[in-house]
Amino acid sequence: MWKSDVFAVNGQSSPLTKAVNWNLVEDIDDILHFKKGQYIYFQGSSPQGIFIIKNGTVKISRNACNGKEFVVKIASDGHMFGHISLLNHSRYNNSAVALEDTTVLFIHKTNFLETIKKQEGLFEHFIQQLCSHIIKIEQKATNMAYKPVRGRLAQLLLSLDNQLNNDSTDEEIPHSLFMTRADMAGLIGTVKETVNRILSEFRQEGIIDTNGTKIYILNAQKLLEISHLYD
Repeated sequence: MWKSDVFAVNGQSSPLTKAVNWNLVEDIDDILHFKKGQYIYFQGSSPQGIFIIKNGTVKISRNACNGKEFVVKIASDGHMFGHISLLNHSRYNNSAVALEDTTVLFIHKTNFLETIKKQEGLFEHFIQQLCSHIIKIEQKATNMAYKPVRGRLAQLLLSLDNQLNNDSTDEEIPHSLFMTRADMAGLIGTVKETVNRILSEFRQEGIIDTNGTKIYILNAQKLLEISHLYD
């Protein structure tokens, strides 16, 4: 039986680890390794369990009837995904793909559902997570309706920086982000060409620098000001 030390992220416990008494978990079924670009599950398939990211980055997205991709979120170390469809007893309404080489922990649905019944802490964790998810969806809908793309992109860069670089302690080294322009466009509800144009503006203003698909944040405070300018 795998124990909670498997869930240590960057040497520290994730929120999920703290919420669960892993001695009551019968089995963590597998540790799965996915290459960059490899799908973990597809939209429309049936959930067989839940996934927790040990290390790496995963894009959660769904395709509309016109074929356009809508990026729901970017998940990173310690994040759980695939559980909403499982708890709702429905097929996946999105797909999950590794944005880099990623290690994922898998717990079969039977084991997972039994664990929820046994542990009050895990149930409360899910309620908190679902509430947080709803709040983020409402905020995203508000931003889509009222905040110009420039403000949405500035907010996205800050959000990704906080999520993906939260273990960085050297403030002298610019934080870097690695994401395709298409994925960024999908996250803020625009097209790749608009993202390229605004990133070029940010670069000319000395807010960021770029090297291929990598983005270096030079002035986070200015991004914050641009984001709040439209609130």
